Amino acid sequence: MPKNAFDSYKSQTTQLNALQQALIETPDQENLLQAYFKEAVAIGAVPQAVRFLDRLLETHPWNHSIRGMLIALFLKQEDYPAAMECIETLMAFSTPDDALIDAALSVREHLGPDSIQKGSPSKRSISLCMIVKNERAFMGPCLNSVRKLVDEIVVVDTGSNDRSADIATVYGARVYHSKWRDDFSEVRNISLDKAQGDWILILDADEVIAPQDFDALWRTIQTDETHSCAYSLQTRNYLNLANTMEWQPNDNSYPQQEAGIGWFPTDKVRLFPNRSDIRFVFPVHEMVDTKLRAAGIGVRACPVPVHHYGLLNEAKNKRKAETYFKLGYTKLDQLGNDPVALRELAVQAGQLGRWIEAIDLWKRLLDVRPGYPEAFVNMAGACWQLGRYDKGIAYSKKAIQANPDLKEGHYNLAVNMIMKGQADSAAAVLKALLQKHERYLPARFMLAAAHCVVVGSEEGCEGFSALVKEMSPQVLRIAVEDLVGKLMDSGRSDYADAIKASACMD
Repeated sequence: MPKNAFDSYKSQTTQLNALQQALIETPDQENLLQAYFKEAVAIGAVPQAVRFLDRLLETHPWNHSIRGMLIALFLKQEDYPAAMECIETLMAFSTPDDALIDAALSVREHLGPDSIQKGSPSKRSISLCMIVKNERAFMGPCLNSVRKLVDEIVVVDTGSNDRSADIATVYGARVYHSKWRDDFSEVRNISLDKAQGDWILILDADEVIAPQDFDALWRTIQTDETHSCAYSLQTRNYLNLANTMEWQPNDNSYPQQEAGIGWFPTDKVRLFPNRSDIRFVFPVHEMVDTKLRAAGIGVRACPVPVHHYGLLNEAKNKRKAETYFKLGYTKLDQLGNDPVALRELAVQAGQLGRWIEAIDLWKRLLDVRPGYPEAFVNMAGACWQLGRYDKGIAYSKKAIQANPDLKEGHYNLAVNMIMKGQADSAAAVLKALLQKHERYLPARFMLAAAHCVVVGSEEGCEGFSALVKEMSPQVLRIAVEDLVGKLMDSGRSDYADAIKASACMD
């Protein structure tokens, strides 16, 4: 190399190193990133720049500008798989705009959709099957969470106008389109018909699986050599309320996935062999259980939770509940007084605030399943909402009689007592409940409210202050305002005033 050329290269290398040092100190400077990119390309130091930015991302994983620059460098090298992986990660941490989606699609064109790689018979493949409509904000987080878990992604889009289908394509999915005809099973089964893996995994767009659980799920299917079982996964339904049956507080066991202030569990078959005789039934609350029984396939529990965020979006959740509620009556007409269908519809009626209808549905369930504790609990809750506190107390006592360990029965008893003006009795019930369930936030909240009335503002204020450590001030404020409003409506302005004063609501 001529001396002048060497001196120029050395000078440029020194400049590149200086820019690297500056970026280590101030990685958020967009102008520095642009200058670094131009310098690296100009002197042919793209591999060095890739290694540096990759290391920089380890300490600044949420810096979208660094990741965007890294993508540009991968494309300079025509390393489309690396660029695609980086793009997928970027799209998982923000709702992608149209420009990013368009750029991502152009990269995906070089790779094509993911496909099942037929190899060793000891490795069993997984097809993720999904149905979506207008899930732009959720598609990235969902698909990014499982892209290293599954072997292919099959998505059936039922009429999105927000580029959900394009985002699925970016993540390597094979996307099919189907007209929506008020039948969830119909479109679920379309996705199953297209799947090529040995196993089917079912997720919705507003759900993820944590990477720490991948090994457990893989072990589950690799040890099932005969495909003789299906597997039920527990869904953690996150929400900002704590008054739901079987509610659990977040415990930081999944620090990246936990949301809201807690969750309640539901169990559903989501993992099963890819067989033509296993298909979904029912237009709403679709399930494969009926077909599994007919095929002689048992169901076991899989120790992998699914993290579900749909309930955190109250407006969307209400729209979804209304759709399910309408279709639920169709399902009930098909099945008669089926206890599962009755329970589903009763729960939805409560979600929609149709309290009288909910009570009627729970009564119908009690006709076919006498003494069912959950029915009494929910009827007591509906009575609280309707101002029927005497009946609420009576239903709560029936729930406790049917199952003394059901904490929601004791909680609803205390709530109805407070609304009835029996704060001292409610406090005694709540104290006993918290001796067994000390982290039960709804009971702690109501005990703080009862203490405002029975003990005084100082005791109540301490109770509310302690709750702020486990739930956001905004969520706590909303809960206090809701309780104060209901107390005013019930004629207990004395209770309402005491709680407002103690919770600093003036």
